[in-house]
Amino acid sequence: ASFKRVTEQGNLVFLELEERSTAGGVTRAANSLSVYEMDADGKIRHIDVYLQLPVPAEALPPHYQGIRTAE
Repeated sequence: ASFKRVTEQGNLVFLELEERSTAGGVTRAANSLSVYEMDADGKIRHIDVYLQLPVPAEALPPHYQGIRTAE
C-alpha cells in the first residue's frame, strides 16, 4: 500500500491509501479511504472502509460499451 494522506477532524481520523493486489498474474490498484471514529478515551469506536476500483470491462452494462473509463 502507498500512503497518501491522514487527516484528523474532531473525533474522526481519515486514512487514504492506494492499495495493490495481484491475482492470476494481474495487478490491480484500488484507492481506499478508512474512517476511524474515536471515543472520548481516544479508542476506536467504529471503522468504515470505502474502496474505489476499476470495474472490469466484462462487468459493464451493454449501454456503457465504447465509453472510456479513467485508468
